Amino acid sequence: MRFEDQVIYPHPVLRPDVEDYKDGDFEVILMYWASPEHSFVEISAQYHLSVPELLNLVNLEKLSVGLLVDCRDTFYRKVLPLGSGERENIIIDGGQLHGKVELVPIIYAVTQISAFTSQDFAEEFKGLQFDLEPGDLVAYGEPEEFYLEREFFKPLESIISLSTIEGKTGFQWDVSLDEDQIKIEVSQELSQYIQSARNLSSHRVILINSLYFSALQTAVCFVQREPNIEVKWANVIRQKCLYIPGLDILKEEPHLIAQRLLEFPIERLSKSVLDGNS
Repeated sequence: MRFEDQVIYPHPVLRPDVEDYKDGDFEVILMYWASPEHSFVEISAQYHLSVPELLNLVNLEKLSVGLLVDCRDTFYRKVLPLGSGERENIIIDGGQLHGKVELVPIIYAVTQISAFTSQDFAEEFKGLQFDLEPGDLVAYGEPEEFYLEREFFKPLESIISLSTIEGKTGFQWDVSLDEDQIKIEVSQELSQYIQSARNLSSHRVILINSLYFSALQTAVCFVQREPNIEVKWANVIRQKCLYIPGLDILKEEPHLIAQRLLEFPIERLSKSVLDGNS
């Protein structure tokens, strides 16, 4: 099934941003979350359909409302039924999903339907009738996507690694975003200081507020410039942002996103300073 607006179907299709119908709506509220350790994924869905002729065929079980779940990384692609419009909870084995997961609400024919028409057809289809075959798409909602990486359940520092660069000198460091992890590239001398600091909690919180915070802010800026990038570190950041209420990774300022992802590290630093002075 294809869901691009430019696709021309042989019959009207109720869909976002295309006016095959005058006033009809197919709206779906989706929520999704993963269990600890990614053992299963739960998707909650509830739909509203306002075209009487389509709704009647759904009630007659000639049309079916479903949710297409598509995960290219694992080749998982299934249409799961959504029932009668009441809130439906769907459980999927976590092993079936990894990386980018796309959810598309759809309505499709499950039997032959002759002479389908609707009072809500747009002017160009007014008075026309259409024969539908099993599998024909008659409506789809706005696609949504989320990302599942096992690193999501680990501290955010798990996607940040230290890389010692031969020939690099001094205390200047760089960030590389080309691989699965955010790499902080440092000299041998700086690497030794950082490794020592990691072993003390009071020093580690300083690293988080300086080195890790800056690297994470750089990574967030990159995702905002390249929102379709698909590498592990970007997937984890996007996934974690989904679980923070009111946090939109594409709209919020990068330094604010980094603070919330690291759970306000300056607060931990202030507590560490107070404890050290007491």
